[in-house]
Amino acid sequence: MSLTINIYYTGKNGSAKAFAKEMISTGIVDAVRNEKGNERYEYFYPEDDPETVLLIDCWENQEALDLHHKSPMMKQISELRKKYHLSMKVEQYTSFSKDNQDFETVIRKRTATRKFQDKKVEEEKINKIVKQED
Repeated sequence: MSLTINIYYTGKNGSAKAFAKEMISTGIVDAVRNEKGNERYEYFYPEDDPETVLLIDCWENQEALDLHHKSPMMKQISELRKKYHLSMKVEQYTSFSKDNQDFETVIRKRTATRKFQDKKVEEEKINKIVKQED
């Protein structure tokens, strides 16, 4: 089992990018990458949202992630997040090996977060979907 956590840090006036740069320059990022069980720790900058930074954080298992959350660097990360006045949105995904999980277990444990628009689906689209299932 592997865990992937997407953390969207959002701020104002470039604060999210400044946060990521300070995380890198102070060595916190390298320290996290060197923690036992860390598989990935990378920042990305969404093209359509200049005030947000996406962190993709992957861990071997829940135990490794729990140890990371108890580490001293979490306090440093929290203080930097406060310093830059960032809000966070977190998504967590669990990957299972096909070798040890049946299909139903994988589907039931899968999680995702989506954004939906606040508008009704057109009748024409609903009818098209219903006709395809027949």
